[in-house]
Amino acid sequence: MGITMQQLADIARVSRATVDRALNNRGRIDEETAKRIRELADKFGYTPNIVAKSLATRNRQSLVSVIINTKQNIFFSDVIRGIETTAREMESFGIRTDITHTSTDFSVADQLHLIDAALEAKPNVLIITPIYEPPIIEKLRMAKESGTEVIAISADITDLDLLSYVGSDHLKAGRIAGNMATLTSSGHPHFAVVIGSRKMLGHKLRLEGFESVIRETLGNDARISVIENEDDNFISYDKISELLCNEDIDMFFFGAAGTEGGIKAIERHGRHPRIIAFDLTEFTKAKLKDRTIDAIIYQNPYTQGRRAMQIANDYILKGIRPGNPRHYVDLHLLLRESL
Repeated sequence: MGITMQQLADIARVSRATVDRALNNRGRIDEETAKRIRELADKFGYTPNIVAKSLATRNRQSLVSVIINTKQNIFFSDVIRGIETTAREMESFGIRTDITHTSTDFSVADQLHLIDAALEAKPNVLIITPIYEPPIIEKLRMAKESGTEVIAISADITDLDLLSYVGSDHLKAGRIAGNMATLTSSGHPHFAVVIGSRKMLGHKLRLEGFESVIRETLGNDARISVIENEDDNFISYDKISELLCNEDIDMFFFGAAGTEGGIKAIERHGRHPRIIAFDLTEFTKAKLKDRTIDAIIYQNPYTQGRRAMQIANDYILKGIRPGNPRHYVDLHLLLRESL
C-alpha cells in the first residue's frame, strides 16, 4: 500500500505544501529538493488520491492545448485521431482539449502566433509539433516558466526541459533507410533524400542518419542530393521533376510528406528508381502493392497521439512526470508482403 502525502513530507523532512509543489510543478521550489521528493515518491510508492484529484480538476477545468500540423500532411490525421480518442476519455475528469490545426509551411512567425494564442488560456499542458528554431525554443521555455508543461509530438526539440517527447527515433529511422539503400547498391549510386525542412529536427535527423550509413558503407562512391519540399506535394513534384531532368537517381528516400507529388514526377519522367517512403497512407499502400515503393517506414501515428495525451493526463491528475522524457514509438519496416 502506498504512503500518503503527509507521510512523504515527513520522510523528506519538508512541509506538505513543498511536496505538493514538487509533484505538481507549481510555485517556487529548489530543483534539487523537487528532484529528491520525486525520487522518494517513486521509492515509497506514493500515489495521489485520484478521486479527490479529479474532483478538484473538475472545479478548475484543466486544459490541454494542442498545436499540430495537419494540413497537407495526412500522417497527422492519425495523430489527431489518437489525441481525440484520449481527449474524450479525459473529459470525465474535467480536462478539456483545444486542438489547433496549422499549416506545414514551417513559418516561425506563424507558430509563435499560435503559441501566444494558446498560452492566453493558461493551459496545464501544451502539446506541439515544434519548429526547431531559437525563437520557438525560447517561447516554449517561457511557457514552461509560466506554469505550462510542454510535450513535443512527432518533432523533437532537445534544448528544452520537456515533460516528454513522443514520436519516432528519427536518427534510427534514417539509418534504417540508409541500410536498405546500401543492400542492393553497387558502382557509384546517386541517392535523393526528400525531407520537409531542416527547420524540423526530425527531418534533419533522418537525413543525418541516412547520410551516416551511406558514408560508413560506401564512402565517397555515393552521391546524395537533398530536396526540401515543405511537406507539400506540388513543391515535391516541381523539385523532383527538375532534378530528374538533369540527373539519374538510383534511389529516392522520402523522409517526410510530399511523397505523392514526388512519385507522380518520377512516373511522368518514366523512371524506375528504388523508393523508400515514410508513413502508410492510401497512396503509399497502393504504391507498395504495385511495387513502385520498395519499403515503408511506419511510425505508429495513432499511438503517438494517444500516448502524448496519456502523459498529459497522468501529469494533470496524478502529478506524474515520465521517468524517461523520451518516449520512442516502435518503428516498423513494411514490405509488400507485410500488407
